[in-house]
Amino acid sequence: MPGSRSIIAGVLLIVTLISGVIVSVTSTPYNAVLFNVYKLLALSATILFGMAAYQMQHGVPMKPVVAVSLVVTATLDIALFASGAVLSIQKEPASIILLVHRVSSVPMAISSGVTMAILIRGE
Repeated sequence: MPGSRSIIAGVLLIVTLISGVIVSVTSTPYNAVLFNVYKLLALSATILFGMAAYQMQHGVPMKPVVAVSLVVTATLDIALFASGAVLSIQKEPASIILLVHRVSSVPMAISSGVTMAILIRGE
């Protein structure tokens, strides 16, 4: 059911943001357990979001607003995963990578919400 997947993906996204803040305030190097839980939550939210988006769009011609919204969301998601990967392997993260990761988080959450709203409304 796409609706329930989108709700679960939204909840996971919020929990991911909260756990990301918790991970960021812990000392560097990051706590391995918290960091791995955070990464798994992010991956789970991304997979569920993708599944819900695919099911809502399956068999329906894609409108330009949906395509743009999905591209923006995917781009921000890639930026978060890439910057997160770099942060996880560096002992002392570069400030620009940390900035990219932190700055991309809120737009990603907004973009995901807007994309789901567009898909649910069927625009």
